[in-house]
Amino acid sequence: MLENRLRRIILTTIALIFLFGCSSSNIKEDQIQIHNNQGIFFNKDNELFPVYSLKTLDSSYLIGSEIDDESLRNSLLEIFYNGKEGLDIPINELSVNQELKIFLNKNFKKPIMINTIYSDTEREIIIPYEWEEENYVQFDVNNLKKNMVYTFQITYIKQDENIIKNIETYIFSIIFK
Repeated sequence: MLENRLRRIILTTIALIFLFGCSSSNIKEDQIQIHNNQGIFFNKDNELFPVYSLKTLDSSYLIGSEIDDESLRNSLLEIFYNGKEGLDIPINELSVNQELKIFLNKNFKKPIMINTIYSDTEREIIIPYEWEEENYVQFDVNNLKKNMVYTFQITYIKQDENIIKNIETYIFSIIFK
C-alpha cells in the first residue's frame, strides 16, 4: 500500500516536471509581456499614478512583416483609429496643470521599439522611441486641455533586422481635471 502511494507520487512528480518543462520551453526569449498594465504610469510632480484601465489591441498581423518607418506609422495609426472607435473601458482621471509625463517601466529584453500615439479631438501625435539600455522611458505630453478626453496608444515592438518578431499594443483614455 505504501509502496503504491510512493510510486504514484513519483510518477506524478515526473509527469509534472515533464509538463512544466514542455510549457516553459515554448516561451520565446524576445516575447513582450506587460500583463495587467504593469509598467505604464503617469508621472506628475515626481509621483507615479498607474493606468488602471486599458485595453489590448490586436496588432499581431504585423508579426513577420518587414515594414519601413512610414508603413509602420500608418499601420499603427490604423490600429489606433480602429481601437479608439470601439474603446469601451472606464476613463482614467488625473488632475494636472498643462503638462504630464508618461512613464514606462518594464524589464524587457532590449532593444524594444516604443511608439506612443495620443490624440484629443483635433490631432494625433505619434512619438517613436528605441528603448535600448535604460530601466525606464519617459515621454513629455504638453499643452493639455482640461476636461477633454485624450486617447493614448502604446505599442511595444521587438524587431530583428527590420522584421517584426513580436508586437503588443495597448490603448487607454484619460481626462485631465
